[in-house]
Amino acid sequence: MGKVQRYKLEETSGDARQISVFGSPPLSEDEDLEAYNELLKRVTELIKPADIIEEILIHDYVDLTWERLRWRRGKAGLMTDAFSCDYEGDKYDSSISVKKFPIEFEIMERADHLTALAERRGQAILRELESYRCELSQILSNRTLQIGNDTTLKHQV
Repeated sequence: MGKVQRYKLEETSGDARQISVFGSPPLSEDEDLEAYNELLKRVTELIKPADIIEEILIHDYVDLTWERLRWRRGKAGLMTDAFSCDYEGDKYDSSISVKKFPIEFEIMERADHLTALAERRGQAILRELESYRCELSQILSNRTLQIGNDTTLKHQV
């Protein structure tokens, strides 16, 4: 078997912490690492994760948010290309745009679909985070009551 690697916390600005298990952000070469880190930092500061489970959910949410933004940027670029005029010298060739449009329209439609899927998955993560916090709160509340009852019983004896 391979060597077991320990995961270490890497302190970043504020309360945002990164665990090496997350690895590098899912960015393409032309995407802005600083913008991704700013998004991660702001979401982390907003949600204020209490434990590793919440940190995992936050990373998943940020990755899906970044994916949605990537699809939207891609679609905007396709729309620009699809509706741009094609000139050759001083002459406009409308046949090039007409031939390109159906293919780019299919890609744009697919990008919309993928954006919607990422949105639904992101919303599911937020619901999971809320559910996790409610369950954890209930467990802690029950334990607090149990400790209180145990203390009261010991004082009565």
